Amino acid sequence: MFSIERIFKDSNAYNLMKVIMNSLFNVKGLAKVEVPSRLLCFGVNSVNAFQGAQGGVIVQIQDLHVHFLMGIHCTTHKTNLVVQILFCLHA
Repeated sequence: MFSIERIFKDSNAYNLMKVIMNSLFNVKGLAKVEVPSRLLCFGVNSVNAFQGAQGGVIVQIQDLHVHFLMGIHCTTHKTNLVVQILFCLHA
């Protein structure tokens, strides 16, 4: 079973993907055949483990479950980054 504890022990993209997908299956109760019709996009930050073109979480979910999944850089996270940059420049 993949869990939050597993992420802390080994936070690679594969483990993150397994925790996310197992949460959809076990916590939300989705069947594997339902996932492509229910999971259309995925909001992430810019960490390579999520958005990495070679093996990030988005790519792995696309390869294994939802071929048309879109990874979207979270707007709130982008706004936070801009604010941090502006305050660092003016400090």
